[in-house]
Amino acid sequence: MEFEVNKTNFLNCIESLCAIASSDLAKTNPVLENLLIEAQGDKLKISASNISIKALAVLDFGLEIKNEGKMLINAQRLLNVAKTFDKIIQFKLTDTQVTLSENKTKINLPVVCVEYPENYLKFASYDNEFKIKTGELKNAIAKVIDFKKPGSYDMLGGVNFRASSLDKTLKLCATNENALAVYSIPFNYELDFDFILPSNTASLLLKSLSGDEVKIKATEKQVFFEFENFSFESHLINGKFPKYEGIIPNYPESEVKSLTIYKKALEDLFKKTSVLKDFVTKKSSDGKKVVVYNIAFECGLLTKVKFSDKLEDYIEAEFKGEPLTISFNPEYVLMASKAIEADKITFLMSGPINPILFREDNYTAVVMPVCLRGQEI
Repeated sequence: MEFEVNKTNFLNCIESLCAIASSDLAKTNPVLENLLIEAQGDKLKISASNISIKALAVLDFGLEIKNEGKMLINAQRLLNVAKTFDKIIQFKLTDTQVTLSENKTKINLPVVCVEYPENYLKFASYDNEFKIKTGELKNAIAKVIDFKKPGSYDMLGGVNFRASSLDKTLKLCATNENALAVYSIPFNYELDFDFILPSNTASLLLKSLSGDEVKIKATEKQVFFEFENFSFESHLINGKFPKYEGIIPNYPESEVKSLTIYKKALEDLFKKTSVLKDFVTKKSSDGKKVVVYNIAFECGLLTKVKFSDKLEDYIEAEFKGEPLTISFNPEYVLMASKAIEADKITFLMSGPINPILFREDNYTAVVMPVCLRGQEI
């Protein structure tokens, strides 16, 4: 096996695959910590799997294959070494090692002398298929993924994909029980489906998506993505995602109160409270100290901000409606703020214990307020 490849093209192919091979799941079986690289005809095929995710990258430009063959090589070691080269990397395989060279530089790496289990790389068969513009899918994942429940491996630990042939909409949603975000994409297919994509797969897609379109196929247990020169297949999270539509408020115009603040001013304020949050704690039921990170807004043209007894400040705003004081976890509002592209963010509210609503084009976020002592329920 002998070939030479453009360094940039090669790294673009293997970086996402190395993330799969370096995952905790891959470490349960040492062979999965390697990439399978095959040189066939005028193409370079690179495969990786951690059982939960399977991936294939096909490189057919910026390379010259002199001799066909295949090798199994440690993914992280190959990535680290390939980064040290300049432009063109030459690969030459012998029985026990592969030599990477460029000009006078030569680096020898060991190859693994075992067979990669074929069942770990074989993609499933699918009956359905639809396509989405790459930019739309990437934008949708980026806007909702932060709302997933951290460290959770159940239904709330991923991103829900829900499509309806009736309203011609594909919705991506994530929630951590205290806040949720939904992004809608036009969907012109006679298909109905509802699945939960694990957050690690969603993060991998976010880093890897390229080209103009993404082809997606799904069953009850797994989903397949194909774009440009990449193919990914992932297991899905078992279970039903909550019916979140009932949580998203639709406030009558007569009840709604709106508070509009410049995003930068809001984010600067949250930086101050973030520095102080470790000083505000309470004891949980098991006697441990937990951080109480809630701030109160007394809404008005000059909105008063209070964070326990640690901070008191004022922020200029546009306010419409009856006077209102509302408390919330600023981290959830910050997630909504990051997803909104306008210079200003508008809080839509109806009362101190009702959800806070944020909207922009196809994006909707909901943050549940915190009921403080003294507030009526």
